[in-house]
Amino acid sequence: YVSRSAISRDLQYLNKFLEMFHVRITAKKNKGIVIEGHEFEIRQALILYNNQKWWKETYLEPPMELDVRLSCRAWTFLSNFYPECMEEIWDIQDALLEMEKKIELVFTDISFGRLMEYLAITRERMKHRKFILSYIRKERLMIEKKYLDAAEVFLSLYINEEDACWKYERTYLAARLCEACTVQCR
Repeated sequence: YVSRSAISRDLQYLNKFLEMFHVRITAKKNKGIVIEGHEFEIRQALILYNNQKWWKETYLEPPMELDVRLSCRAWTFLSNFYPECMEEIWDIQDALLEMEKKIELVFTDISFGRLMEYLAITRERMKHRKFILSYIRKERLMIEKKYLDAAEVFLSLYINEEDACWKYERTYLAARLCEACTVQCR
C-alpha cells in the first residue's frame, strides 16, 4: 500500500525534474497518470532520468559481436534498462553502422553509446505508438540531407514513409545524428 501523500510527493519530485524539458505528469480522471509534452522532449527526459538513476558499478561483458565502441558500462545499462530491446539490439546496431556509412562519419565511443540508447528508446516509444507528430521550433531544425537520409535507415525498420510521424521522426533523429558526428571518415 502506498499513501496518496507519498504518490503526490513523488509526482511533485518528478514534475520538478521534468520542468526543464517542458514535460509534466498529470492525473486524468478515469485515465490515471499521463505524461504530457512533446514526444521528443519526453524521450530526452527519459534518457537523462534513466542515466542518472540506473548506471551501475558492476558491469556485464558485452557480446563479442557488439561494436567495440559500446562499453561494458553502456552494455550493462542498455541490457538492464531496455531488456525488451535486446532481441532487436543487432538491428539497432546494424542500422547505426549503416547510418555512419551514409553520412561518411564515424561516431566516437560516447556518441555511439548515446545513439544506441536514443535508438533503443525511440524504438520502444514507437512500439507503444508514441510518435513525434510536430516540430518544437522548425526554424531551428536546418539539417543536411545526408543526415535525413541516414535517419531513414533506422526509421524504415519501424514505420512507413507515408505515416504522419515520418517527417518529424526523421528530422529529430537526423538532428541527433548531426549532434553526435565528431570524427570524419577518410
